[in-house]
Amino acid sequence: TVVAQYGPPIPTQFEIGPLRLPHLSRALRKRWPNIVSAAVSRNGKSVAFFDGSGVYLTDSAGKKVRRLRVLLAEEVANQEVIVSFAFRRDDRRVAILTTLIGGEPIGYTTERLSTAIVASGRVRQLMKWEYRVQGSSPVTADRKIERWATDGKAVIITGTIYGGKEMPTDAHKIGTERVVVKDVPNHRQ
Repeated sequence: TVVAQYGPPIPTQFEIGPLRLPHLSRALRKRWPNIVSAAVSRNGKSVAFFDGSGVYLTDSAGKKVRRLRVLLAEEVANQEVIVSFAFRRDDRRVAILTTLIGGEPIGYTTERLSTAIVASGRVRQLMKWEYRVQGSSPVTADRKIERWATDGKAVIITGTIYGGKEMPTDAHKIGTERVVVKDVPNHRQ
C-alpha cells in the first residue's frame, strides 16, 4: 500500500509506510515506469497496478493492458490516493482497495473495496466507507486487505480504530476492526 501524494502530507499517525513493490518484469517496468503500487497473481501471469493516475490489469510483460473502472477522485481539496490489491487464490479475481484522503485540512476519507474479474476486467464495488477525522469520536482508518477468504467468496479487511480528544492531532490507536466483505455471487468468471 502506498500513497500518491497530491497535497500536504498525511498526519503522522495515519502514515502508510514505505513503498514495497513486488517483483515486476523488466518489460513492464520499462513500459510503465511510474508504478506506485502493484500485486502479482500467484501464477505470475497477471499484474494489477496503480500508476498515480489509473488502476490497470495486465499480463506480466505489460502487453495486454486494461484500465479498470475504479473511482480515484472526488470533489475535495488536497487529495491523496492509496491503492492496494490482493489476488484470489485461483487468480481469477483481484480485490482493489482505494483510499481517497482530502479536505481542508486533510480529514475527509472515502475507502472503496471492489473486485475485478481478471479475464474481462469487469469491476464491481462491494463496500464503501466514509468518515471525517474531526472531534473526539472514534474513527476506523488505515484499512488494508488482509486476504481473500479460503473459499474465495469474501475479502477480509482490517483497520485501525483511532480515538482522541482533538482528532487527528492527538489520535491514538484504541483497537482494530476486521470486516469480512462477501464478493458478489453473480459476478461471472
